[in-house]
Amino acid sequence: MATTTAAFSWYTQGGFSDEFGKRHESGYHYSIPYWEVLNEIEFEHKMTPETYTKIYDAVVESIRRVAPQTKFVGLALAQPSSHPEQFEYFLNPKNHKPGIPLDFISYHFYAVPTGDQNTAIQPYTFFAYADGFLSTVRYVETIRKRLSPETRPRLTRLEPSPQMT
Repeated sequence: MATTTAAFSWYTQGGFSDEFGKRHESGYHYSIPYWEVLNEIEFEHKMTPETYTKIYDAVVESIRRVAPQTKFVGLALAQPSSHPEQFEYFLNPKNHKPGIPLDFISYHFYAVPTGDQNTAIQPYTFFAYADGFLSTVRYVETIRKRLSPETRPRLTRLEPSPQMT
């Protein structure tokens, strides 16, 4: 994960030194207090929980060398109700390298009306889906509290479909 370390250093440390010792200056000194490790892994990356956890651990290990104070967000699932295996595996500390923090998990909520719903009905679709999503939140919270109660949840997207806006 040398590339991850270099990229993070580029934006937070004013540059980085490559594998030959040559310094590459960026001039950037941004504070990045939180880092989400990939997004919507079940769609964009189609990863198993085991693969994602290995990548998460490697990215966290790499970035912590440069910025030990950074907190990390894992999973970022688009359809959390369809992937309980992701939460079960990822939130189990035994599946991570020793010392890897599980600071946050995140997941998203999208309300997508069916094709036969006109624009007058679509706002009600949002609330119908929201009721179902609250059941998902309760389910995820049960897993989180059982396996990793110190990990904090984050709902990072709460969106109606584009047709509803």
